[in-house]
Amino acid sequence: MVNATATFHAQDLDGSSEVNDRLIRQLAFELAVDDAIENMPKSRARRASRTCGPRLIAFVMKVCGDLCSPQEGKDIATHCCGSQCTDEYIREACCP
Repeated sequence: MVNATATFHAQDLDGSSEVNDRLIRQLAFELAVDDAIENMPKSRARRASRTCGPRLIAFVMKVCGDLCSPQEGKDIATHCCGSQCTDEYIREACCP
């Protein structure tokens, strides 16, 4: 998403190209800033959606249709809260 804002005052419009040049430079600067912000690396929380606590329970219920029946040695809470879990991982780890 790109937002651009150019402001001017009516008394500044005397037909000179100086005003137009200033507005164009301002617009170009704002577009460059918006582009830089858009391309910044996302924080860890935004890169991978993690599922913890009540969200994990709701996710398991959605995937399995019931509460988790964990396979021996599988700690889904630690795994899913630390990194992104897939439906396939939940099915393998929890679903009967």
